[in-house]
Amino acid sequence: MTCIGIKNISQVYYLLNGQTSNGQNATYGSLFKTTRYAIILLAAITLENFKDQTVKIKEIPFYNLYRLEKVADFLRLEYDRTKQAKKIYEDLEIKGEVEKKVTEDNKTFISLTEKGMTSCLRKIEELHRLRDYFARLPPLEQNYIEDGLTGRSVSAMKSKSNVMTEHESNIEKLIRSISE
Repeated sequence: MTCIGIKNISQVYYLLNGQTSNGQNATYGSLFKTTRYAIILLAAITLENFKDQTVKIKEIPFYNLYRLEKVADFLRLEYDRTKQAKKIYEDLEIKGEVEKKVTEDNKTFISLTEKGMTSCLRKIEELHRLRDYFARLPPLEQNYIEDGLTGRSVSAMKSKSNVMTEHESNIEKLIRSISE
């Protein structure tokens, strides 16, 4: 099983939390929610920090669904432990990316499937590419700052030509791919 490093996640935590590098809310925030929850699970089952809290079932590490909030806190990632988390992991299970086991004493443990693991690792790479784009071209990041009243991009309210540059197109593709 592949092991990720905490550095890989810590460098993109603000993107996963739906924020720009300077902490402003971004329009892609809600799009990254499922990815954020999947990456929290990935960290729980692969990082050395949580190894003693995993349960091996047929050599596969599983993590208690109701303890993932501690992992999220450690990673500085937003996490809603209520019904929302359970729903997101159920959706990922339907997509074949998460496997769930309920123990005899009614504890729920989840893990990523190979498909889920591959998807998470790809999305972490894409998050790094998105971060690099925004670092090289800060005005592009400004296009995604969310207006507090409308929830829309501040730049979308300004008149602008509809022709996307190559960089804008690449950023849109990355956002779309990360949110799938």
